[in-house]
Amino acid sequence: MMTTPKPSPEQVARIVDWLRALADETRVRLLLQLKEGEANVGTLVAEIGVGQATVSKHLGILKRAGIVEVRRQGALAFYSIRDPKVFEVCRVVCDGLKQQAIAEQSALLADSAW
Repeated sequence: MMTTPKPSPEQVARIVDWLRALADETRVRLLLQLKEGEANVGTLVAEIGVGQATVSKHLGILKRAGIVEVRRQGALAFYSIRDPKVFEVCRVVCDGLKQQAIAEQSALLADSAW
């Protein structure tokens, strides 16, 4: 059986930074909005419903993590998803949550005396 080599401490740190970048409600909402297509900060502010400084801060975190990229056009900056595989990670998390909810519901129904 082939084993996958262990990641180096530097690789582990990068993995943690990447996952940490996803671990925020505003950033997940930004990603879901950017899934629809590239957008500038003004559009994201209007769609997400948080302030410009907050959107810019969170986009910076996502950009540093390599999750989004920016394209400049004159004075405007347009953000987009750098690698759509980020949504595969989200799908795995959602599938896990769904399975957990099903198991909890089954346990609850099995324990019910009614």
